[in-house]
Amino acid sequence: TVVVTGTRSNKTMKDIPLQTQVISSREIKSSGHSRLEDVLSSQLPGMEFHQAGYGMSMTFQGLDARQLLILVDGKRMSGSTNGNIDFSKIPVESIQRIEIVKGSSSVLYGSNAMGATINIITKHPTGGFEGSAYYNFGGYNQLNGDIKNGDILNMTAATYLGYSNGRFSSATDLTYQGVDPYRMVGKSDERRHYKIINDKPVDRVVYVPIDPNGISVSGWRSFNINQKFQYNISEKLTAKLQGGYFWKNRYDLADYTEAGAEVPDSGLVENYNGYDITANLEYLINDENRIDFSFNTSTTTRKQDVIEKQRNNISIASILYQSTAIRNNTLTIGMDFNRETLNLDLSPGGYDDRYSQNSFSIYVQDDAKLSENVDILLGLRMDNYGFTTAQGLFDNWFHSEKDTVKGKGVSITPQLAIKYSKNQFTTRVNYAMGFRTPSLKEMYMEYYQPYMQMTIIGNPNLVPETNNYISVSGDYLSNNRKLYLSANMYANFFDNKIDTYHSVETEELIYQNTAKSQLYGVDVSARLLLLRGWWLNASYSFSYRNESGPVNSAQYIFASPHTASLQTNYTFTAKNWVFNPSLSVNYYSPKTYEDMMPTIFYNSGMMIPEVIEGVYEGYLEGYALCNVVFNATFNSVWTFTAGANNIFNYTPKTASFNSAVTPGITGYVSVRANF
Repeated sequence: TVVVTGTRSNKTMKDIPLQTQVISSREIKSSGHSRLEDVLSSQLPGMEFHQAGYGMSMTFQGLDARQLLILVDGKRMSGSTNGNIDFSKIPVESIQRIEIVKGSSSVLYGSNAMGATINIITKHPTGGFEGSAYYNFGGYNQLNGDIKNGDILNMTAATYLGYSNGRFSSATDLTYQGVDPYRMVGKSDERRHYKIINDKPVDRVVYVPIDPNGISVSGWRSFNINQKFQYNISEKLTAKLQGGYFWKNRYDLADYTEAGAEVPDSGLVENYNGYDITANLEYLINDENRIDFSFNTSTTTRKQDVIEKQRNNISIASILYQSTAIRNNTLTIGMDFNRETLNLDLSPGGYDDRYSQNSFSIYVQDDAKLSENVDILLGLRMDNYGFTTAQGLFDNWFHSEKDTVKGKGVSITPQLAIKYSKNQFTTRVNYAMGFRTPSLKEMYMEYYQPYMQMTIIGNPNLVPETNNYISVSGDYLSNNRKLYLSANMYANFFDNKIDTYHSVETEELIYQNTAKSQLYGVDVSARLLLLRGWWLNASYSFSYRNESGPVNSAQYIFASPHTASLQTNYTFTAKNWVFNPSLSVNYYSPKTYEDMMPTIFYNSGMMIPEVIEGVYEGYLEGYALCNVVFNATFNSVWTFTAGANNIFNYTPKTASFNSAVTPGITGYVSVRANF
């Protein structure tokens, strides 16, 4: 398998010095999933999704979304919320493969690539005319009595058309998706073990009765169109142009009134639209040297009714030079200029105030094959961040220690990776630094949260988070390729972590550089061919995080320390048919989590309810989700799929931002035509 993410050059997986995983197009299609979240959580051990107050939230092997970098065709996307991008902007039918590079990749990709980089690579035509049409029906379909907003028809309809004649190519994707919102209501009282109340250490356990409103898991209607063009102007010069547009309406279910009825027609929360444009010009200087110029801009707008609430733009201009002139070496040198702007109604100046931050980066990487068995990767990156003017760019080179606490400065990021292979065994050792610059929301947001009765305050003096990542991994592939084993041990040391700090005196949540933390983990996987056409895949992931921040720092989403998956699929043929049934089980261990949501008790005989505010520890049970899917393909053209997710109908006992996101068993059917 050829991958590009780890080195920005075409390398086979067996030759790359970095631990890399690929989710292929075949695996995506055979899974039966029509949403990217389901694809990732079923294929990556340690990947979890939760419903938070702002929408869907992601964790991966103990890391939250802010410390992960999601790319589409190597480019960043706008419009993230607390680091979580909107996965509905990436239709599953447009994906060719997904590459996951574990560990820090900040040398090549800059901010946020601290724990892993996930690059979603979309389809491109291979020759002549080609295309597909896809329709999927099924899902939650939880009847909520609100046909307009709460009972959306669960379906995905997508078409793809590609053409290539060797010199010119075109690829067009169109996707419509409807996803039903649903309500998760707990089945038992929630146990809260308070460690701090009113800023004082305590040891008190309270039980919160079941909330009939539970957690409303968002649904949506969305439309995406994406277009790619490529034209080989000459044997040495190639031009590429890629663009996309999307719109989305997001729906939540209304809370119950005291009379027990829902507020009618109140499910539409907000709507989004935006576009992405990328232009590339690649010039082959000769057989050993190439240079690539690219410009990418991505804009996302969020509205309520017709009133704009947020507009986020990321624009990146890049120059990349690669050379293989030195034997067994691939030298990569690049420069990036990144500008991000944000208009946000939840800021001191309101929506009309535009905030911006810029960064200028220079990086160099050498991927060298020292011998038949040894490969080495060396990289170094320098980022000048936080300036808003050309003078600021110059001043940052000579900043004083005092200036470094003003959200701007220069950072240096190195990387060293070594791969040793002998016969069927491969060993990789990787050290890399990473960083994450504070987001514009973390610096400038000012928002009053009515339920918690406190204000969330941004901090323009934040400095970047940094980390040191170390890993040792080993792979084994048998000569007959029937058995593959992989194990990876890693440690991640974070400094200047950005979190919110709860001030009891002012009732504010203030963003601060609060802590150091350490993350240790191991993940193992195995793939075995039991019989011809019958494969078994197993994986396990463990992560442990040690936080040293103040007890009043707030972290809302916590990962399960142990996750595991077991998948088996069998492929057999009969005349013009190919059949592929599969079964998968994903396990998530019990976990504890911390929260600061106030507890309100209406005790009999009291005029004023008792309100408990402070940090408490909650507990969630472990669970397993079992999915079955059956694919049947006729003449390599028609594929019929039927499947069911969560066949044992698991629902969480306690519904919270950290619980599983499932309403119970769901079924679906789909049909795909390739031509």
